[in-house]
Parts: sequence; C-alpha cells; structure tokens
Amino acid sequence: MKNTNRNLIPDRVNPSPDYYCTWQTQLYATSDGKPAKQRESICEHSLFGSERPFGWSRFYETARRDLLLVMDDSWDVPPDGNSAYFGSLLLDREKFPQATAGKVSNADALKRLTDRIRALGWKGLGGWVCAQEAPLFSKEATPKVYWRARLEDAARSGFAYWKVDWGKQANNADFRKMLTDLGHEIAPGLTVEHAIIPDILPYADTYRTYDVPA
Repeated sequence: MKNTNRNLIPDRVNPSPDYYCTWQTQLYATSDGKPAKQRESICEHSLFGSERPFGWSRFYETARRDLLLVMDDSWDVPPDGNSAYFGSLLLDREKFPQATAGKVSNADALKRLTDRIRALGWKGLGGWVCAQEAPLFSKEATPKVYWRARLEDAARSGFAYWKVDWGKQANNADFRKMLTDLGHEIAPGLTVEHAIIPDILPYADTYRTYDVPA
C-alpha cells in the first residue's frame, strides 16, 4: 500500500522566538535543589563540555535551527555568586575563559560565544537579565546610559534574546518599557522578554507567564 502520509511542518526556520532555557538543566546538573549551585553551574564548560551532565549546547540536534539557546540566571555573575554583579550583563571571565581570552571587549566576548553557539546550528544565543543595574556598576552611569551600553554590546555581538526576570525593578513597568524602547532603537535584532507584571504586556516583545513546573 502506498504511504500517503505528509509532513505538515514547513521546511523553513521557525520565525517565533522559541528557546531552550538552561535553568532546569542547571538544577539537574547539580542535583541539590539549591539556587546557589544552579547559578554556579552555568559556564562555558557546562555548555560545551563532553562529559555528563554537561554539553548542553549539543541538546536538541534536530530542532536547533528553530531554537535560541538562552543562558539562565548568573551567566554574568562570578562562581562565588556575588550579588553585586546581578544585572551586569558582562560575560564572566572565570566562567567563560575561552570567550573572554585576551584583551577583548565584552561585546567581542559575547560575539565569540554567540558565533560558537550558531556554528552548532542554534538560531542564536540569549541570556537571563536581572531587572536592575548591577550594584557594583550602577553608580557609573544613569540607568539609560547603563542599559544603552549593554544594548550596544548586544547589537555588536548578535546577542538575540534578553529574558528580563526578577530584580529591584521587576515590578516597575516604566523600567521595563524603557528597556524595550531602547532595545528597539539600539539593538533591533534583540527580542526583549518581560514577565511578572501584566502592565508591560502592551510594550513587551514577548511575555513569559512564568515558570512551568517540571
């Protein structure tokens, strides 16, 4: 009998900003149920290492072209979990030694990492963003200047997604709208995701209804 089955999935890259987020994998890799260990575990070795439970960039081989890979909580925080770095969006040198090797700008380090992820077939690279200026750097510039610099890094590196989550400004719709507006101006290729407060719905590129339990 002739097989008349038809594949109804179009043979083209999915235009939706769907992604694989590393947070639950960070939990599985540490197996202790505590956020401190989860946060410590997101690093270059976790993404590209060859032994279990690492090598996360090799997940979803047949679907990568339709997915972004989003590094979750603390990719921009040192292994010791120093909370003064939350919201820095600076690729941590200890966690990402290959991407940050040499005298390289943060934008160039992010581009190295982005290019490496794309070379494996992913649609792009994104990251979790604490909804605040990092306390360690917050006095260096006004909020707009602070976020403009980080959006310029995203634009130059091809960074594709910001997952804006909790933080001191998490419930501030004006802050979230500012990020989206600046993003559209400076890094039009970047998708800015919001969560927590429905007031941001009219302005969000995407909106996360929050975590779906495993």
